[in-house]
Amino acid sequence: GALGYERGMSVLTLGDGDFSFSLALGRLLFPGDNLASTLVATSYESIDTLRKVYPSVDKTIAKLIALGCTVKFSVDATNLADAQLADFAFDRIVWNFPCTAIGGGQDGQNDAMEENKLLVRQFAGNVGSFLRPEGEIHMCHKTKPPFNQWNIEDIVKSIIGESGHVFLY
Repeated sequence: GALGYERGMSVLTLGDGDFSFSLALGRLLFPGDNLASTLVATSYESIDTLRKVYPSVDKTIAKLIALGCTVKFSVDATNLADAQLADFAFDRIVWNFPCTAIGGGQDGQNDAMEENKLLVRQFAGNVGSFLRPEGEIHMCHKTKPPFNQWNIEDIVKSIIGESGHVFLY
């Protein structure tokens, strides 16, 4: 495996803009040996918005589907119950660069720090039922000022508990 991901795992990716991270992960999880891997790749945006922002997104989605991945659109990381994921329990839940959306496929960054911290709190408050007992939450974010002031890892651990496996990279 690579960076904590290996064949046979069940992984949920959240907010993957053009699905390129999910595709790279899918290629790792589904090398053709039929191990029981699961990858659910999601975007907060609708397919129509994704097509406007990322012209080649349909090709990436087709590759994910060909690998055996599930692709979902309009998935809100703060309300996963609405994403029809009840049948899944994940070894890894990945959310790279969590941030509020400001419309048209754009991201709200540090100007909306308090809104972004609330977004992470709401995510942490609803993710537990989708994570296996030894599962991990992986979040990638900028770690230099002022972004380190978001305190993402502390926010998530304060909600899921100190025993929760949260990795910020």
